[in-house]
Amino acid sequence: NVELVVEEALIEEINTVPDDITGTVKLKGSINGAPISLDLSKLNITPIVEVVGQVTVTDFDLNELGELLAEVLDPFVGKAGIDGNVNFRMEGSDIGAAYDGSISLNDADLGGTGWATAGTLSYEGKLSYDMKLPQIAIAVDGDLRAQKYTFNMPEPKIDLGNEDILISGRTTVDIIGGVNVESTASLTLAPTTYIAEGMKAGAGDTSWAGQILFNTAKKDEPLAVKLDGQLSIAEPSFNLMQEKGEMEVGNNLLSWDGKFEYGLNQGDAGGSYVKTDGVFLAKETFFKQPESVEVKQSELKIAGVSEVGLGKETAVTYSGDVDLGKSDVLMGDIAISEESISWKGDLSYTLKDTAQLVGLKGSLDVDGVAFDMAGPGLHVSQDK
Repeated sequence: NVELVVEEALIEEINTVPDDITGTVKLKGSINGAPISLDLSKLNITPIVEVVGQVTVTDFDLNELGELLAEVLDPFVGKAGIDGNVNFRMEGSDIGAAYDGSISLNDADLGGTGWATAGTLSYEGKLSYDMKLPQIAIAVDGDLRAQKYTFNMPEPKIDLGNEDILISGRTTVDIIGGVNVESTASLTLAPTTYIAEGMKAGAGDTSWAGQILFNTAKKDEPLAVKLDGQLSIAEPSFNLMQEKGEMEVGNNLLSWDGKFEYGLNQGDAGGSYVKTDGVFLAKETFFKQPESVEVKQSELKIAGVSEVGLGKETAVTYSGDVDLGKSDVLMGDIAISEESISWKGDLSYTLKDTAQLVGLKGSLDVDGVAFDMAGPGLHVSQDK
């Protein structure tokens, strides 16, 4: 049940005269014990519906709606609140809505058949929705934060957790013929853990700052996703349980600084492509395969331009530098190491039907290579 208690109410000059929008409404009370207040500075009913004012709801208990939503959400627990300015206008089929303020969901615990999620969510900023058919525009500009967030599934087993997630900035969505999304919002994540049946993954502090563009394909235009910015992931790791033990892969740091584009061609052209232009960096990489191989690699840096095309033929091109720092590989009694490997130049690969073509143009430098086999006492090395 929902119980509304009105403690104070003031209604002034409400009428249906089209040119008179002087009406105001003020209300103070509670809904199921949660304090509410309404202060509308503008209220018009006909022929244009227009509502402008301040709305506040504090600590509304979601559990009050639990029985109503039990078939879909169980549990449905938390304290919800809003505090902001509302501006709504409807004229014929045109609709405009805007909100500027805060929205909160504290100590939430939501679930359904085979899943559960919990945490505290908050949003501070602006939201807007405008519909003038055939165009719809949506804009979000503010801070969305999730704290002590968890997501769980018993089968297949999934446990996901993060103490602090923050998305901050502006995102717009325009729908007219296709969908166009543009975002300059940044993302920061506290250390994340992910556990599933037989595997575990995680990462330290993670951040993204830059621009993201997405558009769905119109006729004869490719679907495209474009990113331009900086991504940093501290201490990513992946562990997989195997028959002979646990496989481990990880780094001290993964980062990308530059542009990335994915496109899916429409019509007769078909196929897809990936383009990159930037710097990829991996520090202190390690790989362990039980009773098989162990790899340690100090630094990998790739700086250049690449393009991959997949369609009637496969084409790969790269132009730039590849630098590999000290590496060690251990396979049983065989040890391979090098101090540094660097490549500067162009690489290409083409596959059409069964014909393949590989092209190389550039310079390769290798320093401090060594090969050791413990059994027969074999040692081979080359300084440069």
